Amino acid sequence: MIVSSKIVDDGRQRDGRRWITESHVDQFGVDYRVMYLCPADWDADAAMKLRAKQIEADIEAQSVELVRRTAAQAKVESVLRAAVTKGTITADDLEMAGR
Repeated sequence: MIVSSKIVDDGRQRDGRRWITESHVDQFGVDYRVMYLCPADWDADAAMKLRAKQIEADIEAQSVELVRRTAAQAKVESVLRAAVTKGTITADDLEMAGR
């Protein structure tokens, strides 16, 4: 969850364009920085708010993927332990397979 978002730099160029740097901090204190060049009349606040929502969605998707992978790995380990217990495979077989 993004707990704070702010524009930390808004540097104007000679031609009127602007270099914007946004800072988005999550509940763990991780700072997501985004820097981009935009037109002079760009609504950086609106862009920052939309980006915060996108970062939150990306974090959520990564979390879901991590849980899915962790569950899959736990299932694999469970199946392998059961196979060793039943004698279907040996501990040496697991070691050769890098487990």
